[in-house]
Amino acid sequence: MYKMFYETLIPNFGDRILNHAVDTDSMFLSIKSPNVYKEIKDLGLDKLINSSKELFTYQDENANDVMINFNIIRAKQYSYETIPKETFVGQSPSKNKGVKKLKGIQKSIVANRITNKNYQDCLNDVNPKQFEIVNSLRSYKHNINLVEQKKQSFFNFDDKRAILSDGITTIPHNYEKTKMNMIKNLDEINKKYGTNVTDMEIYNVKIRYKI
Repeated sequence: MYKMFYETLIPNFGDRILNHAVDTDSMFLSIKSPNVYKEIKDLGLDKLINSSKELFTYQDENANDVMINFNIIRAKQYSYETIPKETFVGQSPSKNKGVKKLKGIQKSIVANRITNKNYQDCLNDVNPKQFEIVNSLRSYKHNINLVEQKKQSFFNFDDKRAILSDGITTIPHNYEKTKMNMIKNLDEINKKYGTNVTDMEIYNVKIRYKI
């Protein structure tokens, strides 16, 4: 996937493409384009991005929808909503379709109790640590018991990456090469993302996020 992104997509789209997150076998990309599907076809990339499920090709999972309200907290903990392209204007939020991923919590609980607002509240520090009551059947010495547990469902601390003051930009913990590259290209990064991150903030990430 990284080879596809850095050797194929970046040379064709340049700074118009952003990789917001990566899951096991998928990437969350945004591309600034008047007509992204036409541009992909004109560039000859449509052979790599299709829905035929051929080996070494990619599938647009939301080909007929527009993704909105994308919230990613950390690995395996994200949500987004989609609406049909033709009803993009004036669509009621209650009719939105969406995807919710929450590792460690039963799918039935995620489907019935968890909403997109839970992800937003966690991400924006409104309710950064959340819990759910989970019931399950457990067998101990051939006796089946109904067990009730209080499990942590949300926590907005990412132990793999440090979040900078803009609440969007992240860098790996203690990765000096990344920090030095960011400081070197800081003006370009702030201009590209519309942020105002300082060089000292990046340099001090190791101290501020030390566990």
